[in-house]
Amino acid sequence: MYYIGVDPGKTGGIAILSSVSGVHGVLGVTPMIIAGSELDLSAITDWVYSYVLENNAICYIEKVSAMPKQGVTSMFNFGFSTGAIHGIIASMEIPRYLVTPTQWKRKVLTETNWKKNKKASVDYCRRAYPHVPLTATERSRVAHLGMADALCIATYGFITEERHEL
Repeated sequence: MYYIGVDPGKTGGIAILSSVSGVHGVLGVTPMIIAGSELDLSAITDWVYSYVLENNAICYIEKVSAMPKQGVTSMFNFGFSTGAIHGIIASMEIPRYLVTPTQWKRKVLTETNWKKNKKASVDYCRRAYPHVPLTATERSRVAHLGMADALCIATYGFITEERHEL
């Protein structure tokens, strides 16, 4: 089974976990793929498809909503990007579920103070998946929060579907 986690938006990320014969591992993690100033929908589709070749996948997408003091144009663009991600996953006939940030953080970030630490997901991923680089590029020095969140969301899917506790 493949577990896809998506933190939507231009600063988000996508992660894919695999659980085959009881072995749990990270197949891939990427920041959201951008072309110019927009999501590269074709490249995102190709990236997901390159890992998920069979129909035994499930996708968890972070449920997002408007934030106070965000502009109308910004929210429209964010909503469009989120809807495009839903469309990509739906076109691949992968079941998708929405998960709120509170839901996945309560289940995955149990040993951290995630309410006060914005980078709790980065800390968790460094402990749980030490071999997975969380930088957007090889030259980056700072961990990409969207990639870490996506990996945590995929982990939430794994825990939820397989009924495993980490």
